[in-house]
Amino acid sequence: GAAILAGILGLATSLVLIRLIGRLVSMPHEQVGDVTAIPTITLLATAVMGAVVAGVAEEVSFRGYMQRPIEQRHGPVAAILVVGLVFGFAHGTHVAWSLILMPYYLAVAATYGALAWLTDSVLPSLVLHAAGNVLGAFQLLAAHRSVLGPARVTPPGVNARFFVNLG
Repeated sequence: GAAILAGILGLATSLVLIRLIGRLVSMPHEQVGDVTAIPTITLLATAVMGAVVAGVAEEVSFRGYMQRPIEQRHGPVAAILVVGLVFGFAHGTHVAWSLILMPYYLAVAATYGALAWLTDSVLPSLVLHAAGNVLGAFQLLAAHRSVLGPARVTPPGVNARFFVNLG
């Protein structure tokens, strides 16, 4: 329970980070094509299954098979950083990916990696990753665009609100 709570706080911080970056640069975003011909139950089942499978596969491979051996040889900081970089670049196949998103992917990977290291298990990060993917898929379907899209803040840029958010 404590690991899940810590992970949620870490991921919330990652979302704040991406919003701060979105105040400074134009963010890429995913869009959903026309899904009106797909039955709702099929669409939801596909979204949930795809999100869960991706979360499980990524956590087992990145934090389980990749991070653990690097940790044992070079320590947790190096392992989390290396795996975070690979994690970020592995998401380069996404339509909305760009180098602008690397700080976000590194922050998310650091949260998942720290959880795996501190709990000696991939289960907390696996649950959070899969749940986050499901929420992201639902948000994408509901809004027809990703939450990582262009910032809707007024006024954008570095100003008093930026520093309040940064704090």
